[in-house]
Amino acid sequence: MIVGVYPGKAEMQVINKLVRLVKTVAMHIDSDEAMAWWLTKKFGGHLFSIDPDVKFEFRSIQERLGAEHWAKLETLVIGSGGDVYDEHVSGERAREEKQCSSTKAARHLGITDPTILRIAEEVCRYDYGTGCPKTHLGTLLKIFRNKNRATGKGSDDITSMTALKWALQVIDVVYGATANPEGKELKNQMPPFGEFVDRLINDDLSNEFTDDDALCGLRRAIADDRGKADTLTLENIFRCLWQTSEETQARKIGEDIKDHILFALSLIYWDQQSFHSFKREMLAVQNTPTSPFFRVNGWCEGRAFQIMVAAVRTPNRHAHSVLRSMKAQVTVVEDENGHVTIMGDKRAIGFIDEGFVSMAAMLRYSELDDAKRGLSSWSLLSVRGSCPTTPEWYLGDVGWLLIANGTDNFKDVPKTKLTLQQIIRICRDAFNPNNVRIWKEKNRVPADRAQEALRETAVSLREGPNGLDSLGRVMDAARKS
Repeated sequence: MIVGVYPGKAEMQVINKLVRLVKTVAMHIDSDEAMAWWLTKKFGGHLFSIDPDVKFEFRSIQERLGAEHWAKLETLVIGSGGDVYDEHVSGERAREEKQCSSTKAARHLGITDPTILRIAEEVCRYDYGTGCPKTHLGTLLKIFRNKNRATGKGSDDITSMTALKWALQVIDVVYGATANPEGKELKNQMPPFGEFVDRLINDDLSNEFTDDDALCGLRRAIADDRGKADTLTLENIFRCLWQTSEETQARKIGEDIKDHILFALSLIYWDQQSFHSFKREMLAVQNTPTSPFFRVNGWCEGRAFQIMVAAVRTPNRHAHSVLRSMKAQVTVVEDENGHVTIMGDKRAIGFIDEGFVSMAAMLRYSELDDAKRGLSSWSLLSVRGSCPTTPEWYLGDVGWLLIANGTDNFKDVPKTKLTLQQIIRICRDAFNPNNVRIWKEKNRVPADRAQEALRETAVSLREGPNGLDSLGRVMDAARKS
């Protein structure tokens, strides 16, 4: 039984007027959003009235229109849109600290059950994409989305609904087993998880799993996560499925559970195959004239060093990790939609962090029209996060070697007009202080243009209150720059 704060009969007469009717749900296939929906269905009856024929739209919504707007449309938006389960402060990047859709849902619904809070916090911890186990529900659903994109299905409603139903069943089973740890006597008949997986691979999947590298990666992922305390890893899901089964025959239980585990194993195998097939492709061209790898000369604290850079155009979601596994310290990847991400190996952060800041400034400068170049200071072009004058390029925070244009996490960023070759040339210049100085000189404003810009600003400021004071501040800022 869930422990929570619920209204009495007198309060319900008032609250009933505020209960939201939900006929449509907009969400991503992700562990935090799946759990938020599970919580709403299971424990949200005092706040939501869910239509039996509720429809799903598998997408995120950029505009933060607010909960009142979506309530009028009888729509619940999970994880975006500014609705009650949206953890983002603005757009899709800035987030409330230690919050995700599942923790927001638990708080909004007034849930205090420690079992639910523990699962929600685990989902939230891995929703930030750091250290998530390879067999965790969060990883499995991310692989599912990548597979859909790679096979051209995008946010296909049929396959997305299949994955959502599977995730909801998993969360339900794990909650039931975790809340009642005693389980049934049948758990004594449960086979070891590794043995169960081996039997599935050898008997049911031998004709499908033919890539030795991918199969080895699958077995390694299972072994790496064995014995972990997380509630939503595949091994614990297997144990919970077994423990909560209503059947009395161990053999029959195994047959029912098999479909759940097969779904997960197929995803992990596909992911490993995607990684290894791309790595084989890169190895084949690594030492050829068309190699995507090249070295860049740089300087740091008075001494020279070399950086290995790799730049590719590919839809493969493993591109950055594959290129890093081949000793690239800076990776540039353009996806199938023309969006670019540039990432750095954190082991080289002392050498390349400053270069990443310079690279972001150069990219932003190159993005500007000729008439606007030089009107933004170099410090403004180097700002972390989004730059107001050139929103095309997002620079990650200190210690996060990332420059992003678009991609799933930065959809509100306009697509760059720069070609991959132009970006590569900028990458070659960014780590050399002499080249950076040349770029800074290019950004200097000619005196006549600077004076004209200041005059235009002064005219507009004189028309407002405190015009002279404001003009003085502008002139001071111009002199300091």
